[in-house]
Amino acid sequence: MQADVVGMVAWLALGGLAGWLVGCWRGVGFGPLSDVAAGMAGALLGAWVLVALGAPHDVGLVVTVITAFLGAAFAVQLLRLAADWAAPYWRPGGEGG
Repeated sequence: MQADVVGMVAWLALGGLAGWLVGCWRGVGFGPLSDVAAGMAGALLGAWVLVALGAPHDVGLVVTVITAFLGAAFAVQLLRLAADWAAPYWRPGGEGG
């Protein structure tokens, strides 16, 4: 049980770092906090996909970093697409539509 908690914390930490890096990459981010949160979510999604595909729970560091980065990139890009789609419906000042 303790190894699972440590593994999840490692995935979250790598996902946060990867989300921040993806946010810095080409300036597609939403700010450090949002990028880190999206990266964490993306890393956990990537870990879930790996386990669903039959990978062992303790994959190597290189696979973890690559999966966390790809999951974070996917999550940040998905967030960017959602924001671009919602932009015409959002008015500055919080006045909805």
